[in-house]
Amino acid sequence: MAGRPPKPLKVLQMEGSKRAKYDRKGEPLPSPGTPEDPKRLEEQELEVFRDMIDKLRDLGVLSIVDGTVIERYAHITVRYWNIANFLKENGEFVEVESTRKGGQSSFTLRPQVAVLDKLASQLLAIEKEFGLTPCSRPKINLEKTQVENKRKAKFFE
Repeated sequence: MAGRPPKPLKVLQMEGSKRAKYDRKGEPLPSPGTPEDPKRLEEQELEVFRDMIDKLRDLGVLSIVDGTVIERYAHITVRYWNIANFLKENGEFVEVESTRKGGQSSFTLRPQVAVLDKLASQLLAIEKEFGLTPCSRPKINLEKTQVENKRKAKFFE
């Protein structure tokens, strides 16, 4: 199929799109809910997983079937920060000795820089899917009752 993939009906409804009124036969509509904590995540990854669950629940976009994507997000996030810390400590460049006799050494980017850039792209793609970037957030239109409940909860804290 050419072009953009179709947006899920729930996303169209949340964005307030006119196209949301058309029923898409056969489109799965996952139940809202909280995915269980994955057993294979390490402690740091589990913290990121739970933090993301809380954020998505607050936004009103969390579904039980999102667990795998959020698990991947947590894993990538921890890898991203580990590599970022490595580069902070060791620098982005490494000195390379010339193989020629009497040649001068030069500097080149560490391979971790390319990995960090790739991980950043992967994280951004997932964040956009869930409406976690400034540009994707306005597209999500929460129901009036959700917005009012959040305002009341903040008032009574």
